[in-house]
Amino acid sequence: SPLGIVTQKHSFLDDLDLQTVRWTQVDREYSTTTGKRRLHREHFNQATIAVQNPDGATLELEVRVFDDAAAFRYRLLGTGIARITEEVTGFRLVEGVPGWIQSMPTIFEITPPGYEFPYERVSAGDPGPSHGFVFPALFRTSQDEDSAYVLLTEAGLSPPYAATRLSESAEDGLYRIRFPSPEEGVPSADTQPVGPLPFETPWRVVIAGGLSDIVQSDAVLHLASPTTTSDSDWIHPGRTAWSWWSQDTGDPELQREYIDFASEMGWEYILVDAKWDQWPDAEQAVVSLCEYGKQRNVGVFLWYNSSGPQKHSLKETPIDRMYDAETRREEMDRLSTWGVKGIKVDFFNSDKPARIRQYLDILEDAWKAKLMVNFHGCTVPKGWRRTWPNLMTMEAVGGAEFFKFPITRGPSATDHIRTVFTRNVVGPMDYTPVVFEKALEKQGQTYAHQLALSVLFESGLQHFADNADADPGTGYRAIFEANPAVRKFLTEVPVVWDDVVYLDGHPDTHVVLARRNGDDWYIAGIAAEEGSPIQLHLDLELVSPGPYSATLISSSNTPDKFSIETLELETNTLDLTLSPNDGFVVVLQKP
Repeated sequence: SPLGIVTQKHSFLDDLDLQTVRWTQVDREYSTTTGKRRLHREHFNQATIAVQNPDGATLELEVRVFDDAAAFRYRLLGTGIARITEEVTGFRLVEGVPGWIQSMPTIFEITPPGYEFPYERVSAGDPGPSHGFVFPALFRTSQDEDSAYVLLTEAGLSPPYAATRLSESAEDGLYRIRFPSPEEGVPSADTQPVGPLPFETPWRVVIAGGLSDIVQSDAVLHLASPTTTSDSDWIHPGRTAWSWWSQDTGDPELQREYIDFASEMGWEYILVDAKWDQWPDAEQAVVSLCEYGKQRNVGVFLWYNSSGPQKHSLKETPIDRMYDAETRREEMDRLSTWGVKGIKVDFFNSDKPARIRQYLDILEDAWKAKLMVNFHGCTVPKGWRRTWPNLMTMEAVGGAEFFKFPITRGPSATDHIRTVFTRNVVGPMDYTPVVFEKALEKQGQTYAHQLALSVLFESGLQHFADNADADPGTGYRAIFEANPAVRKFLTEVPVVWDDVVYLDGHPDTHVVLARRNGDDWYIAGIAAEEGSPIQLHLDLELVSPGPYSATLISSSNTPDKFSIETLELETNTLDLTLSPNDGFVVVLQKP
């Protein structure tokens, strides 16, 4: 696996002299408001290796090794301005081993880089699309079915660097780093990192081990800069009602119905999506919604288009309020006085350095205005929520919105499984789960399969996307009338977790995870759309010693019906059968 970097003035590839090696060990704890767990142990050994090229220029290679991951980055030293023209970093896999990887789209006018394509099974070394493959990418380390896995990604990204991806050519199993394509975003914007020295590249990350090590890893979070902020008492993760998926944004009266529903369910927020600024007297309408929500303990998030002068056809409003720094700060100050709790910023459509700077500027300005942030149409997580605790979630996934569009099939059960082993490993994911009727209609997924996604998919804001207006015969209301236990589950399911345990699975067939909130454990599992029923023998000793009182929610005799069972588990095992396209949830509580 090659290392090296080239600037406009210097090459750090060959004929390098070793100067110094500094050794460090770090073992510390820190906490976050959201994530796989709230309390994290960051434990690694580090070597900082200084090398000098024949011109006398110095580069440092910083390497960290954790129990479940290794990572490295380059630090360019000196003074003046540097332009990175090439990063020759590569990851060499055993050619032909199976991998699960997502292509970068090739038609940027129609499908900008939003990381929304499905993960496909490939053989390492297969050629890819002309714009490469995205992070994260999962591979087995050999052809042996029982061999270890590696997940490749990046972390700790900051200006002036771009978000990078893997090369389209992978001859002999070698995947190299490549910069964004010139066509994406603003065509005239630079694709190469340019900035004052010294500066650092992002961490190149290899999470390694069994599938449990991959899924449970916090390596991406560890590699981001620790927060320097304080006074975060205003940050509250939560469940969110959202009208856009079923009915678009509508008018303020519709949003009041969604506030009422969120209040009934005990959910913390509603999201008012695109075009709210086109309401008559929009400012007063939003202020009134915030006041109405406050009376019912429901906060309000507002949608924004991130765009400035970029090349893209999606022009939903409000637009041009999150691009210019002065305009953005004035807008955020207004939102704070209106009582808005947070913002969803969409359509970034580029991984170029200027866009990366905009992400971080938005987070900093939003922190000052005490606004939580949800990024959409965006890059994949880089650990930023450790640095900016107001970052609640990011999209970068082919989510439930694709069940909404007439021309798209929506995510398959296999897509959901692979997402657990890839995209959701590296950070929060705003998939917007639990859309019952459409998922059954388009992909044959049982209602229990969709319910399981509320636990399998981690996000600091969990948007429940189905119809929740006042009509009792549709959407959530109809389902809850027939299934009070499902309603109770969705009023109680957390978005803040204290731990995650991988119990069973494979990227092609099924996955079962357990998440803990306080003393309660939530177990969820789903199976792919094809194959034979899977007999699960779950070892609950991995979770917590029994006995337990357990509530099992699974499918009944038809895919749109639920079966509810109360179990008293005296042993530390749970046996279940998981059929294709099906799923289940189990709530474990100490008796």
